[in-house]
Amino acid sequence: MNEEYDDVRKAFQIDSGNRRFRVTIYMGGFKVVGTAILTMDTRSSSRRTSDFLRNFPEDYMTLTEVQIHDVELNTVIDEPDFILLNVKKIDLLYAKEVENLEAGHEGEPRA
Repeated sequence: MNEEYDDVRKAFQIDSGNRRFRVTIYMGGFKVVGTAILTMDTRSSSRRTSDFLRNFPEDYMTLTEVQIHDVELNTVIDEPDFILLNVKKIDLLYAKEVENLEAGHEGEPRA
């Protein structure tokens, strides 16, 4: 009886639309690697990583677990707890959903 209740509860569980992404961003002479948590409207039928990033609602993106690299020197120059990035200044952004990385899929951005 209890198992049936759990199955029904899982079937009607609300998806908050929150997804964690490991992102690599190039801005001028810097490469920024960090984790972003993005939210998408739960009514949307598409759940691809590109849909989350294309519909980013703000001018700034918050990243945690950050490493900032100098591209020319190929070295880490800072590791802050978090940063705010101006989305309009990004030259290139690569993202991979964290769940896929934890499942052992290849393609994690290299620091």
